[in-house]
Amino acid sequence: MILIADSGSTKTSWLLQSPGLAPQSFGTSGINPFYQGKSSIVNSITNELLPQLNGHGAPDAVYFYGAGCSQDDRIIIVIDSLREAFPNAHIEVEHDLMAAARALCGKEAGIACILGTGSNSCLYDGVNIVDNVPSLGFIIGDEGGGGYIGRKLLQSYFYRELPDDLREMMEKRFDMERSAVLNQIYGKETPSKYVAEFAGFLTENNKHPYVHTLLYKSFMEFLTRHVLKYENFGNLPIHFTGSIAHFNKSIILEALDNLVLKPGKFMRDPIDGLAQYHAKK
Repeated sequence: MILIADSGSTKTSWLLQSPGLAPQSFGTSGINPFYQGKSSIVNSITNELLPQLNGHGAPDAVYFYGAGCSQDDRIIIVIDSLREAFPNAHIEVEHDLMAAARALCGKEAGIACILGTGSNSCLYDGVNIVDNVPSLGFIIGDEGGGGYIGRKLLQSYFYRELPDDLREMMEKRFDMERSAVLNQIYGKETPSKYVAEFAGFLTENNKHPYVHTLLYKSFMEFLTRHVLKYENFGNLPIHFTGSIAHFNKSIILEALDNLVLKPGKFMRDPIDGLAQYHAKK
């Protein structure tokens, strides 16, 4: 029995696979060792995941793919946290880029992109990730991701650039008191999660002309700063995963068309593709 996880800063999707049985899906809050320490991750696994696994038995192997798992010291944090929960399991931790590449590209070459709370991309040759324009995270990077476009929306609100109808809608839905917003951003452990909540508002209103333009410019910035830097980008399919990509597919397709790029697959969550990969493996 194997347990597969695909984790971003906002949520983690888990899939338990046993031979001859239907896969079981579970969800918990996001796990990102770039923003969380071991104790925080252990608490998430213990309090959110283990109660859902009760009665299913312990997995023989855990394959964890996660945002923030690109450096050895961060990977060790996740491995140690998982080992506390599953002391007898074989544990492997990979970056979420590998999850996207395996789920989206399979065994074919392509460019895999993540547009969720954060953003990232890579050039994949069908086996390995051969190039990666680095993601610089929530503070100075993440173009096109939920934290980035949420930040753009907040700037527009406080700089008095939003149309009146959008401003009124935001004030009905969120506490837009400046001190409350800044406290959430500068006084909490995971500010990207909070800011990304505003991206949901943008997605729900992506047909509004102002919102459409904001999103289009953000996706164009992601494509030009990341995708266009890869070798042979014009001939490879450009694949996307993540909630921002899923719900704003039509706008991303506009941006791809404008840059004469080849659209590939759009997948909200790569967990099913990972399940197929590990089943074959």
